[in-house]
Amino acid sequence: MKNTTLFSIAFAMMILGIQTLVAKDIYVSKQKANSSKEKLVTAYNQAKSGDVILVDIDVIFEESDNPLTINKSNLTFKGKIKNKGKYKLERTNNKNIHLRITGSNITLENLLFTNGTQQVVFGKKEEISIKNSKIINCYFKNGKYTGVDFRGNFENTEIKNTSFENCKFSLQTMDCRILKNFTVDHCIFYKGDHQISLDNPHATNLEHENIVIKNTTFNLSTRFNIALANTQNVTISNCNFAGGTGPYSQALHFEDRTKNVWVVHNKIKCLADVAILLYATDKIGHGTGRRLTEAEKTESGSGNITLDNNTITSGNVDAAISVGYGKGYFKIFGNNTILSKNKGINTFNSKNMHFEIDDKTSIKGKKYSEIKQMETKEKENYIRIK
Repeated sequence: MKNTTLFSIAFAMMILGIQTLVAKDIYVSKQKANSSKEKLVTAYNQAKSGDVILVDIDVIFEESDNPLTINKSNLTFKGKIKNKGKYKLERTNNKNIHLRITGSNITLENLLFTNGTQQVVFGKKEEISIKNSKIINCYFKNGKYTGVDFRGNFENTEIKNTSFENCKFSLQTMDCRILKNFTVDHCIFYKGDHQISLDNPHATNLEHENIVIKNTTFNLSTRFNIALANTQNVTISNCNFAGGTGPYSQALHFEDRTKNVWVVHNKIKCLADVAILLYATDKIGHGTGRRLTEAEKTESGSGNITLDNNTITSGNVDAAISVGYGKGYFKIFGNNTILSKNKGINTFNSKNMHFEIDDKTSIKGKKYSEIKQMETKEKENYIRIK
């Protein structure tokens, strides 16, 4: 029995070794096809588990070209190193998708995606489960709708060292019930409307765990740097936020049952509007349905927010932090600095929220221990809780 077991282990190791040996690089440029897009399709069609599809030419998707659907698993699409820039996957117009990915263990690395409507879509409208997705050192530019779009259930997703420029929704999840170990790390966002939008209003029985956005720079957007809707268990840390430029824009926008968000060690600024807005939602699902009643807004409020060691700055608007229809708790530790030309904190319709503000919290240059001793009228220059 012992010898049989040792033989089985040795045989299994041999098989794994063979699989490793046969994994190969497949050069897109070497494929026999009439167009660069067909060369990419040909490379993908011959790829097997573990292979690297090496993109060593620019790939052009013409108007009539369908997206490349990736339903195999355990593949890497990697741009070959070049002297300047990255090899690109480009649509000749702002229609259609570049890549639709439904397989697990797919890595995109060192590639530039330009034009198109949705540049990379993981999943599809119906529920699908995808694991171990990676986007490393890529660039998404001029996506008419999204740069990267996630639709389905996802575990172990990493977006790292990647830039997004002028995509309406740069990085989006849409109605994802499962988001476990979803990480955005050392990324840069330029322009766009919603730079990160975790928008899940129709998802039920949520399994959101360890959603982390860290070490990331958010330059000016039209509206939101980060918008969360019906999203739970999120950490936002060590980021720089410039906020939005529009009349209704925020650095951080939380709505529609979003809860358990830890905001730690960030520089958060929005000079056009409030820096942080916690709200209910106005309309059913993605802002396109009927308007909610006041009772429904109260029910769909967000909460359980913790601010730890942040600098929060707004311009000449109502407040740096605005809370409407809050539920649960809102904690502000004493190592936060809140700067505003108007109020530091303003709340409304938030009787269901418990506010915990540390005495050492700095609001417009004064400690909260001083502010809470003021008469109501003077205090409301700094903080107003209703």
